[in-house]
Amino acid sequence: MQTDGIAFAPHLTPRQLDCLALVKKGLTSRQVARELGISHRTVETHVAGAIEALQVNNRMAAVTRLDELKREHREAEKAASTRPFMLGLPYDDADAYLVAFTEPEVSEGAIQSCQFRFFPPLSGTASDISAKGRLRWIVRIAAAGIMLTCMSYLSIIGVSEIAAASSM
Repeated sequence: MQTDGIAFAPHLTPRQLDCLALVKKGLTSRQVARELGISHRTVETHVAGAIEALQVNNRMAAVTRLDELKREHREAEKAASTRPFMLGLPYDDADAYLVAFTEPEVSEGAIQSCQFRFFPPLSGTASDISAKGRLRWIVRIAAAGIMLTCMSYLSIIGVSEIAAASSM
């Protein structure tokens, strides 16, 4: 008794879907077990797994949640099957770039102007900078940090000297 498709509930096994389909008809675990030819304890295990996977409290809530998932899946398939309204292609070549599927052209000068950066590239992907390049960035950032620390220290000393001179 394989249930039609699992696409609406990929986190459930086919056997769990079979058990829930029979529970939906009002059968007890023993009746479901007789229907499927398995132990009633196995049925209870499948139903408990489905309850946990669907994050509900009891078997009737699991059946209700499964029906909601089926309905949502059907509505999503129906929405995906309807074709969106398409605008016509541009009438002249001046507007052709609006529907172009290619990457925009980048001039060589723009690429060269981006070669030197004040800060290293920040991203969540692996960097293609060599070990030597990384060491350069570490030294640059450390030097900038030392300079900023010295500048703030000297500013504090200067302000305190000015305050001391004006109070005399």
